[in-house]
Amino acid sequence: MNKFNLHKTSVLTLLLINLIAQPNFSQITYSIAITSTQVINPAAQKLTGISFDARSSGVYTIGSNSFTVGYYSPTSGTLLTGVQSAFNRIIMNGVRYPGNPEIYNWNWRYSIGPVASRTPQILGPGMPSQTLAFGFDEFMNMVQAKGLSKSEVQIMVNLYASNGEPNPALLAADWVEYCNAANDGSNPRGGVDWAAVRAANGYSTPYGVKIWNIGNEPWQPGELGNTSAGASSYTSLALPIIDSMLIVDPTIQITLAALGASNSAWNGVILGSALVGKVWGLSPHNFYDEVISTPQPSIFQCEGQLKSIAAGAKAKGLKIIVGDHAHDCPFNDQDRGMRWRGTLATADWLLMASQLDNIDRANYWIYGAPKNTWHPIRLNGNGTYTFMGLAQLYETFGTKFLDKCVLTSVVDTSGAATTLARGAAFFSNNNANANVIIVNTDTLINKKVEAPSIPGFNLQKVSLITAPTLDTDTSTTTILNPLYTSKYSLPIASVLLFEYQNITTNITANKTLANEFTLYPNPTNTTLYLSKAIDNVSIYNLLGEKVFENKGINTSISVAEFDDGIYVLRSNNYPLKFIVNH
Repeated sequence: MNKFNLHKTSVLTLLLINLIAQPNFSQITYSIAITSTQVINPAAQKLTGISFDARSSGVYTIGSNSFTVGYYSPTSGTLLTGVQSAFNRIIMNGVRYPGNPEIYNWNWRYSIGPVASRTPQILGPGMPSQTLAFGFDEFMNMVQAKGLSKSEVQIMVNLYASNGEPNPALLAADWVEYCNAANDGSNPRGGVDWAAVRAANGYSTPYGVKIWNIGNEPWQPGELGNTSAGASSYTSLALPIIDSMLIVDPTIQITLAALGASNSAWNGVILGSALVGKVWGLSPHNFYDEVISTPQPSIFQCEGQLKSIAAGAKAKGLKIIVGDHAHDCPFNDQDRGMRWRGTLATADWLLMASQLDNIDRANYWIYGAPKNTWHPIRLNGNGTYTFMGLAQLYETFGTKFLDKCVLTSVVDTSGAATTLARGAAFFSNNNANANVIIVNTDTLINKKVEAPSIPGFNLQKVSLITAPTLDTDTSTTTILNPLYTSKYSLPIASVLLFEYQNITTNITANKTLANEFTLYPNPTNTTLYLSKAIDNVSIYNLLGEKVFENKGINTSISVAEFDDGIYVLRSNNYPLKFIVNH
């Protein structure tokens, strides 16, 4: 992604800014329908991936002034002290590399080996010819330190001639060999033994990178253009690159650039080309906003395009990776996408994407350079850093998007349409935890939402994420109590997070309570007796609903009014099952 679009400030936008802090309370109530048996995305955490700019140790020059553009020292390649605390908060569930340097003809070979011997290269407008102290191997070390498998890295390869290398097919094949070839002396391609070079640089074990993107946005007007002719040129350029890469490692997963719906001029050529039989997936980009007067699509328009291209790809046996997505940042307001306005839209986009079939993963544009137009971590004028609202969202969603996402819908209990609310439910693979997230993008009317009932799960915590205004840099998180009868406040421009725990979780592991006392008779019909007195007792049915609570001392509990069924008694979080059978 590399674009700068000017927005016309609309009266509506100004009105919304004023109204966000002046809510109009309403009786609108939402319920959230969850079909836990219908998994939409079996690896939902990968939707919270990021792109990372390889220029993170680069230097930018304006006139006679130079400054570091990224997180790393231009001389040592080590993390800058001031950004350490913010960097530590980044959750990395996937990462795409190298970002914009790919379109500036960078050569990855110049980013490896001893820093003193790396060849300088120009990495973008305003950037002098320079070496990168934080190069490719340092990036891979960072990925591993963040807990992400190196095989989960997505690499973008050049489509055109690069610095010092006129043949993009050779450059791409060499990179695949450097990443994935065994250091066994075989060197099957001849020439430079890139596995041996990697080993000499201190990395004997192959990285095993699986996902490789061909180009970035070749349909841009400055490149091939968004036409069928442009797409045909792209396939011609991509073919020798793909073939050369597959010779090195036929197991890699290659994606092609995609644009718009499946029937767009560009995608029509791509899906009809012979390349479909050689690649693993397609990689569209989404840059969105909520302002009608701008050329950027809304979230609903993005949803329509993604549904279309995902279905078209699936029909060809291909997956979708959303290579980059973000709220638009106009040149005259480059914080917009990272403030609460853009954060709210991105939350909406992520929940939308979680409900679409055949979306393998997605990456937010872009981390690594706090002086970029897009900067989840912002470098301030006084040298400090701000962990923006967008970064806070990814810090939260990066852990709350659990392993799998299931079919979820938001319903207005009055029967009205719910175009300004979206929800998604996530479950861990071991079924121990579940999270439900709902976003209210309405900036005028507060809502209420009924706490979802998930059979077998107990609601543990409800958190509200919001900000004072749409243009606030950061968000706040508040723990909520229900308004009444399990209904919770869903204010304007907010996100609500429900966290659940399986009520039978750790029954086998946590036998301490069971060893100390028993429940009898079990089954029971009128009274449940405890073999010893305990306090803080709660009882839940298999819908996760609390049907009894007593914080005092308990030796017996009346169950005469309980329905027949299985129940779980909890005391200090230790669970025991019992059965009521009248």
